Amino acid sequence: MPTRPQSKERYWLPPKEKVERKHAVKSKNYNSVRWRKLRAMQMAEQPLCVSCKEKGIIKEARVADHIKPVRLGGEFWSRNNLQSLCDSCHNVKSGKEAKYFKGVGGVILTVTICYTPHPKSGVYASNVKRGGV
Repeated sequence: MPTRPQSKERYWLPPKEKVERKHAVKSKNYNSVRWRKLRAMQMAEQPLCVSCKEKGIIKEARVADHIKPVRLGGEFWSRNNLQSLCDSCHNVKSGKEAKYFKGVGGVILTVTICYTPHPKSGVYASNVKRGGV
């Protein structure tokens, strides 16, 4: 005898809230000819990942990344605010920004990361200080 397919909905759990994120695809600037030209100029000038290059690794860059995020006041069209990154380095940087610059109740938090040596060992450790803008 045929049976009805099981529901994949877990009715005993509360419904998940949808998180609304501003994504690059939704921005008109990223879909413009001006951005494509600026990105191409950046990639021609810096074809290797800046972050990997600092570690002594040679890896092709695929992303033109804003050094200071635009949502935090970085200039969108400034060449001085762009760096070339590979996909993995860009994902790491974006993940850290999402974690530290997460808006709470519509307020964007600013983060100052201070690297101070430990008094006894001399090893540097990061202390994260958060404050509202």
